[in-house]
Amino acid sequence: MARFDRSEQRRTILGGGLWVWSLLFVGSLGAAIIMTLVYPSHSTSREVGAVIAELVAALSWFGIGKPVFVQLGRSKTRLWVLIGSQIVILAISSSLNPNTGYLLMPVAALVYAILPLQLSLPSVAVIEGMVGFLSHYFARPSVSYVVIADWFVPTFVAGSFVAIFISRLLDQQANLSRSLNELRVTQGRLSELYRQIGENNERERLAARIHETIAQQLIGILLIVRGGQDGAIDVELIEEAAQTALDAARAVIREGQLPATTLASVADEVELLKDKLQSSGVTLIVKHFPSTEFLLDPTTTECMTLILREVGNNIIRHSKARTAYLDFVEEEGSLIVLVEDDGVGFEAEGTDLREHFGLELMRRRVEQVFGDFSIKSHRETGTQIKVRLPR
Repeated sequence: MARFDRSEQRRTILGGGLWVWSLLFVGSLGAAIIMTLVYPSHSTSREVGAVIAELVAALSWFGIGKPVFVQLGRSKTRLWVLIGSQIVILAISSSLNPNTGYLLMPVAALVYAILPLQLSLPSVAVIEGMVGFLSHYFARPSVSYVVIADWFVPTFVAGSFVAIFISRLLDQQANLSRSLNELRVTQGRLSELYRQIGENNERERLAARIHETIAQQLIGILLIVRGGQDGAIDVELIEEAAQTALDAARAVIREGQLPATTLASVADEVELLKDKLQSSGVTLIVKHFPSTEFLLDPTTTECMTLILREVGNNIIRHSKARTAYLDFVEEEGSLIVLVEDDGVGFEAEGTDLREHFGLELMRRRVEQVFGDFSIKSHRETGTQIKVRLPR
């Protein structure tokens, strides 16, 4: 996890708005100039020097400060040059006219913002003490310590509350930043996990696709060869099965390039299933079929197509059925596919589908598209498979 840099957070706060800091300084500068002119010192040279010092403070603030606030993350040294120059100017101007002490406000605000609480409070106290000392011993007219205390004690107390507020705000932002960093790390791990899940699903999909197409045809070829009597083999039948397997292999290669988004491709698959079952002595009755304009997700369309193929294989190989029924029902934004046969059935209750590779593949495919798969079967009563697929 990335370590949080609190100084970076402080720089972010300082750079959050140049106009805020400029307004603070302009207000303090205006107050200092007004008070200097309203309550002049007894010396014209001091008066002029104080005003010049205030103008130099303005030049320093906007000359050094503007780049600082605009590009603060790149100019850490410039920030300290700004504060140092402001403190020097504050010391000189306070020695000339105590009313320039208003320039202390933006300097204290900067110190509160860039230093942690345990350092900012004593630093501001030292700066205020320096201004008070110079105002008492060097400024003319001099200021008594009672007046200085009256000026700076309330200011320091108020500033302390501001410093505490800034410190707590920074802590909260630090915690938020840490949480965001942890969230980013978690998101990265989730993305990697989803990628791995996607790869696993793709491997399962390809395994199921090969099982439902190429492997079935190869099994058919094997059965033809083994069933040959007296060495007589139906070459044409083998050639037909091999061609079908080859077509299925090519389909697997092309798969995923331009998937269908309607039930038109499913309608073709139903016709192929009907012919396939008919050639095996099973009559397929389709009760209802949605419009070919019925929109369906490409992945869901593929899932339905492969399920129909696997269902056909199971009916031919295991059910000994004479009739099969296929029904499509639109219900609450889902498409329900029902397949029933009048075959021998089996005891589905308590049967582990993982022992039946074809049924387990169907279940996994349906779950991958967030659908529902269920099977009901009893001996001598046939089998019913129900699949609910999202649109």
